[in-house]
Amino acid sequence: MRIGWTFFAVLSLMLAFSGDGAVLIAAASAFAHEAGHIACLYALSGRAASVELGAFGMRLTRGSDTALSYKADAACALAGPAVNLILALVLCFFGSALRRVSAINLALGIFNLLPVGELDGGRVLSALLCSRLTHTAAERVCLLVGVAVLIPVAFAGFYILIDSGYNFTLLAAAVYISIGLIMRAA
Repeated sequence: MRIGWTFFAVLSLMLAFSGDGAVLIAAASAFAHEAGHIACLYALSGRAASVELGAFGMRLTRGSDTALSYKADAACALAGPAVNLILALVLCFFGSALRRVSAINLALGIFNLLPVGELDGGRVLSALLCSRLTHTAAERVCLLVGVAVLIPVAFAGFYILIDSGYNFTLLAAAVYISIGLIMRAA
């Protein structure tokens, strides 16, 4: 596991602005999410070459000897959000004490299922399309779907920023993912 200095910088900045434990809950939920990917990968006889923590989250890199079918790749992509959604469901039964943890896991699971770029939903869409179309056609469809999904997400992020006066998280995520889409398309 490699932890970049930007991970600590962003985490510290977010802690300073949030003033509560939501950021730490989100970080723990993200660790659980990545553990789901790793567990699925190992269950399918694969291996993780590295897990890197950076400014915008975690990135799991498969070992060079790990070749997965499109179906297995989609399953591994779905494993992370599945962990968050299961945690959200289980924790909602523990009453108001864990309602916030449940809500954060629900949001993380749903957000990662968006069919955009490097998010898990984008990986699932890509795997499904690549199994039926040429790689070039699949990439083109993924890009169009990603843009179509990101536009309302960016507007929602902008609305939340204006309405709250300080919460720029969704807008920042939309901008970051948009930059990734642009770089991927170039």
